[in-house]
Amino acid sequence: MKRGINIILILTATITVIALSGQEAEGEADPFIDQVLYSRSTLEENTIVQSGRDNATYYRYLIIDDYADSPENWSQPGFNDSDWGIGAAPFGDRPYNGEDPNTDWDTSGGSPYNDDIILIRHKFQVSGIVTAAQIDVAFANYCTPYLNGNLIYSERGGNAHGMEYWNDDGTETIDSEFFSKGENVLAVYGRDYVYGSGNQNRQWLDLQITAQIFQSTNESVILGDTVLVAISGGNEGDTSVNDFRINVTVNNTILQMV
Repeated sequence: MKRGINIILILTATITVIALSGQEAEGEADPFIDQVLYSRSTLEENTIVQSGRDNATYYRYLIIDDYADSPENWSQPGFNDSDWGIGAAPFGDRPYNGEDPNTDWDTSGGSPYNDDIILIRHKFQVSGIVTAAQIDVAFANYCTPYLNGNLIYSERGGNAHGMEYWNDDGTETIDSEFFSKGENVLAVYGRDYVYGSGNQNRQWLDLQITAQIFQSTNESVILGDTVLVAISGGNEGDTSVNDFRINVTVNNTILQMV
């Protein structure tokens, strides 16, 4: 089954929804709608994972010498991290750009592979449907974040990469399909590059996730109310549907076509 219809509409009426395919192809398309939800709330941006700088957000964490030593499937939601340490972000070895770390991550040993890697995991809840989201990371030197086992980006940064709130290359949109309703797991791999005790050898890792979340309701609406409608569906046919039409009707009158 191919899923591919996710739409948000703002309307001023109670609605019913019909999805029609406009794809012309030799195969057969079978588009469908399996859920129509509505809300009287607006889609405002909320911080769903707060930074350690702002909230001392706690993580399970593991510090190791080399990524080759990382546990199998450590970024997956079902991984058992109960024997990892617990600490609040930011993770770092000293004050950096006017910010203080909450949990020590120090790679200043004499080996080039001394505690260079930090793995962190944080569980959080989502009660609605995420329609848009962004991750922001402050880090030195390299960073790789995952959400529910899905890679957001890989090994961004550099050997002389310093942290900022927020690093431009640490900011990225997150695919809304990466989120689950209920529990979610954020997992991040941070890597230091320089070793020794000089000013170049600084470690830092902190982040936040902001999102717009659709919160559905069963409250009655009347004609004249403004409602936000979410439609989900897909295509069970053997031909991709690139063009489709959704008719929104009330009392047999078409209000809007998408």
